[in-house]
Amino acid sequence: MNDPSSTRTREKRRVRTIAVLPTLLTLANAFCGFLALAYIADAIGGHHARHEPDVLLTRAAWLVFLAMVFDALDGKIARLTKADGQFGAELDSLCDVITFGLAPAYFVKVLAQIKEPSLFLEHPRIALWFSALFVLCAILRLARYNVENITGRKGPTHYFVGLPTPAAAGMLASLVLVYFELAGAVEGKGLARVVGLDACHSAANAILISLPFLTALLGVLMISRVPFLHLVNALTGGRRSLVYIVGVTACVIVAVFLPEAVLAVAFTGYVVISVIVGMLPGPRRRRMEQLAEEQESEDDDEGYES
Repeated sequence: MNDPSSTRTREKRRVRTIAVLPTLLTLANAFCGFLALAYIADAIGGHHARHEPDVLLTRAAWLVFLAMVFDALDGKIARLTKADGQFGAELDSLCDVITFGLAPAYFVKVLAQIKEPSLFLEHPRIALWFSALFVLCAILRLARYNVENITGRKGPTHYFVGLPTPAAAGMLASLVLVYFELAGAVEGKGLARVVGLDACHSAANAILISLPFLTALLGVLMISRVPFLHLVNALTGGRRSLVYIVGVTACVIVAVFLPEAVLAVAFTGYVVISVIVGMLPGPRRRRMEQLAEEQESEDDDEGYES
């Protein structure tokens, strides 16, 4: 006979109510991920008669950045409305797997397949296996986050343990956008006027060849224990001087005119600097490790952020 008390202990909790606005924002994140996947599928299948594959893949990359806006807003809104909790954390991770795991890995694989540089003609499975590794690492990263952070966090998060999935996806998406800018350069216009058309095309080919290998590296960084700064909280939290506000405003203006380049420099710089600082001995690294350990030791979760 089964013990009734143990049966009651194992009884599943029923979710009776959910926060409407944070949930809708999180689902908007997943919707952007699905649209990105749909555009990528159209690009490889040639089913979209009105647009070239390059246009479809570019749209897919921009959708990843739009999803980041929703991903940042849902946690903020949830905490402001005191609606953060385990349901939001689980839903956010499921949506992030689609948008920041599947979508960027898929367009790296498809981009290598469509453009067919000599490296991938000789080794056609390189892009496939490295993209698969990225997806699997993203899933493990999000699962680890949910296990190590169980309930609502009382204060803001300053550091993540391992590269956050949105940052990994953002670096890949920004490099894809830069690739199309360089590959589509026209003689005497834009960047080609400054560095030359041949230099643009050479740089585009270098990005294309390196993307699968970079995808694998980012996957490994996601499941590493390297502390990465929480940029949203670091840039927007607390009180700042007028000089800081002017600097941020100037960066935004530059980003409006050169969005692809600014995004690529920002995400690449964030990853590279975090890895270098995380690997260097000294007080700063010990401080980062201490903050990361403090984050892990708390049985709290940001609710909607991962």
